Amino acid sequence: MVTTNATYDEIGNMSKEERESKAANQLFGLLPDDQTKEIRDLWEEFDKMKSPDSQFAAAIDRLQPFIINYLTEGHTWKLGNVTSDKVYRRMDMVRQSIPDLWEFVEDIIQDSISKGYLQK
Repeated sequence: MVTTNATYDEIGNMSKEERESKAANQLFGLLPDDQTKEIRDLWEEFDKMKSPDSQFAAAIDRLQPFIINYLTEGHTWKLGNVTSDKVYRRMDMVRQSIPDLWEFVEDIIQDSISKGYLQK
């Protein structure tokens, strides 16, 4: 059985963007017409991460799985052979948007490396 980590790798024949767009079309297609555009626009703003609000939301969105990986001794990092450089890239939105939390993130990454939860 081959296991990948969807946060850090592409799955199947579709890119992450293609998979998310297909899922968004299906999901937003379920909404009443008067809600579709507003909710879709909010999702696209979040996805593009260009506004300060969307960057903050993206940073917060990355924290939960990051902390869970640490608390589960790097479970999905190990499954996907994820290296620290990938985690640093993924978590860079926290450094940019919530710099007060960056030391916390850095400490967890370094502790995860030293404990063998994450490859250097």
